[in-house]
Amino acid sequence: MTFLFPAWVESIVRFGIIYLLLLFYGYIVIYIYKMLKKKENVWVAALIIIPAVVGTILFLENQYKVIYPMDYDIVINGKGEVVESTLNKRLATTDNDLFVYKNSPIPQDTVVYTFDTKDGQEQEVEILLTYPEADVETIIKFFHKYKEVAEATEDNESIDYFANLYYYQEIVEDEFERYVSQQIGGLNKEDVTNEVLAEIIESFMSEMVQEHEKEFFTIEWNKEV
Repeated sequence: MTFLFPAWVESIVRFGIIYLLLLFYGYIVIYIYKMLKKKENVWVAALIIIPAVVGTILFLENQYKVIYPMDYDIVINGKGEVVESTLNKRLATTDNDLFVYKNSPIPQDTVVYTFDTKDGQEQEVEILLTYPEADVETIIKFFHKYKEVAEATEDNESIDYFANLYYYQEIVEDEFERYVSQQIGGLNKEDVTNEVLAEIIESFMSEMVQEHEKEFFTIEWNKEV
């Protein structure tokens, strides 16, 4: 189940749940005192009620997750459907497969690396990642591959957010660094021209990036540097 509600409602709901739990466990403790015909002790009651309330809240929060969609985010549920009207809303769901795609209005990122040349000099390389517009089916396909790898390295934590950059960092970046490091490591600093850098990165795209991945991102040397 998935529920959408305004952000201000979250605080009210939390307060209401805490209040109801205090009443519920307070009633149980008072009932037990009466059953045992014991005099009520406020401190003992508090030692019982407070842990019970905290434990119940933690249990309830483990049964669902709360998502905070931002501008341009696309929320996709486990059925592969886009959840509409999420702007400025909170989303509570028991759908473990629901995730948020970070759909940036500027579909680009720049990433800077430093590599060692053959003669022991440092060479800075700035790349430009560009993200073609992707349909929901494509987003889901790449999310599942990213999620499989990310969960294995993040102690099985729930993966609720996804972006093109996340995929690149988790799936592609290590291979990119190895490839470019090997190429630049075989050249002297003076031989690493702009044309050479552009060629190295073009070669990586053609040799190491699969065709279907090019639907999701492209890499090029940042000519603006």
